[in-house]
Amino acid sequence: MQKEQNMKKYLTLFALCLTGAVVYELPYLSYGYYDLMLEAFSIDNTQMGTLMSAYGLVAMLAYFPGGWLADKYPAKILMIVSLVATGLLGLWISTFPSYPILLLIYILWGVSITLPFWAAMLKATRQLGDSREQGRLFGILEAGRGLFPVFYGLIIVWIFNKLGAALGAMRGVFIAYSVLCFIGALVAFLFIKYEKEEGERQKGASGKEVLQIIKMPGMWLVALVIFSSYNMYACFSYLTPYMTEFFGLSDSMGATLYLIRFYAIGVVGGIASGFIADKTGSNARVIAIVFLIAIAGLIGFLVVPTGPANLIMVIIALFVVAIGIFMSRGIYFATIDELNIPMHLTGAAIGFASVIGFMPEAFVYTLVGNWLDTYPGTQGYHILFIYMLVFAVVGTAAAFVLYRRIKKQKTNPAKEISQ
Repeated sequence: MQKEQNMKKYLTLFALCLTGAVVYELPYLSYGYYDLMLEAFSIDNTQMGTLMSAYGLVAMLAYFPGGWLADKYPAKILMIVSLVATGLLGLWISTFPSYPILLLIYILWGVSITLPFWAAMLKATRQLGDSREQGRLFGILEAGRGLFPVFYGLIIVWIFNKLGAALGAMRGVFIAYSVLCFIGALVAFLFIKYEKEEGERQKGASGKEVLQIIKMPGMWLVALVIFSSYNMYACFSYLTPYMTEFFGLSDSMGATLYLIRFYAIGVVGGIASGFIADKTGSNARVIAIVFLIAIAGLIGFLVVPTGPANLIMVIIALFVVAIGIFMSRGIYFATIDELNIPMHLTGAAIGFASVIGFMPEAFVYTLVGNWLDTYPGTQGYHILFIYMLVFAVVGTAAAFVLYRRIKKQKTNPAKEISQ
């Protein structure tokens, strides 16, 4: 019986990993097909930037109401609706519409993905296990969402190469990722549970309960941890060009390091942090420790002199920073369970933490771009490293305070929100 339950649990987790990967592919295709998308749509850099900004802004606004939806409706239904709607929009964009329609599609993606999917996926993950398993569940989710794109991405690149001409190739890519969304919807239908948890109130958080969540110091600490981690994650991509420009790193080696840090450290680190957190009994404490590890790597970037002779040292620093970032990302939402947030308010808590935590996506890229343009050479990059270091320190402090608060709550379990 226990073996059968575990099988169902991990099949559900498999479905969450797959759907959590494919649903986000279409809006971010410009990351891998940027120049070809400009050519296919006959748009310029500013217009592409406007598309991504519109998507990001709408997604930001959708996090909190998405949490309310996750508490009101079953995750299975919300995720299927999200995947089907996102796939249909992908088929629409494959017709290469005019720019105003493109803008509308990106806005609708911000709604179709974030509003019904994000909080529902995370709440469904929390529901898979008790407090002893939260770290590994969220760690596997983050790792799986990073690993699945490697497999289906290779197939789609093969399709892309076979189709040849830019216009036809991009149409094939859009259609392929749209079909993936429909496959994801089928997987969600087959493997994600529909039934409500015993005793769960499927009515959504009341206004009073939402206000209680917002007033909880612990939730603000969770949001600050995510905010700090995401600031570092968003800046992380700038480390490779710094090494290429000032340490003689080759383009091929840069690509290799990209694969190692995202698909080795990213995947393995996410799983490892989850199992370590469950073993030690505290996600918040593990996050604080890995933030300290990131601090050591960032100090390395600040003090190691530029030049090819020091390339190995700065590569080591890169991996150290990667460990801190990806291990924290794997488990920061698991801290919600440690605060004893009632299950029927999980979506609201996730929505609140996401609005604050992912806010850097709205400004950090513009900020860093301005630094690198205004302060040429190593100066702009050093400002970037200091910025990352500040948030590594802030994240460490927030995680330690959160850990102490959770520990105190366990010894004196006065409930902050009535269940």
